Amino acid sequence: MIGPFIISLTNSGVRNLFFLKESPSEKLLEDYQLRFPKKDVGNMDYALGMLREASLLLREIENYFQSFDLSQTRFLIMLVLSNANDKKRLRAKDIVEQMDISKPIVSNTLKSMEAAGLVKITPDPNDGRSKIVQLKAKGSKLLEKVLPGYYDVVDAFYVEEAEA
Repeated sequence: MIGPFIISLTNSGVRNLFFLKESPSEKLLEDYQLRFPKKDVGNMDYALGMLREASLLLREIENYFQSFDLSQTRFLIMLVLSNANDKKRLRAKDIVEQMDISKPIVSNTLKSMEAAGLVKITPDPNDGRSKIVQLKAKGSKLLEKVLPGYYDVVDAFYVEEAEA
């Protein structure tokens, strides 16, 4: 299951989810409630808080990935492939469908991953327009090396949040 790994990705490749350092003040939220009585500002405050936390966690994860010359997109592609089947391969189209990233970003990332020796890309014998992407041993080894620290970053983030 890949779900727990996916924090957020956008089609534009934006790195941060949320840019406000502080949520709106209670007074501002009360003013919004008066101006927009049909809207639940409590939900908005909660959502803004979640977005802020996710943004902070994403920054920690990205900093960790940099030590491996790895992007979140590369990491997620390796995860998708490692969970695909016993041969660790999928059509490029299927990778795009499993990720919340545009086809051009996935395509460019796959090309760079192939150049780095992390994946192998071959024509699909059943569909000449399609490509098969397979996780190579180097990609599998990198993923295995990165995963424990990835979990450590996530665990440390939540320990720090619980203590705050």
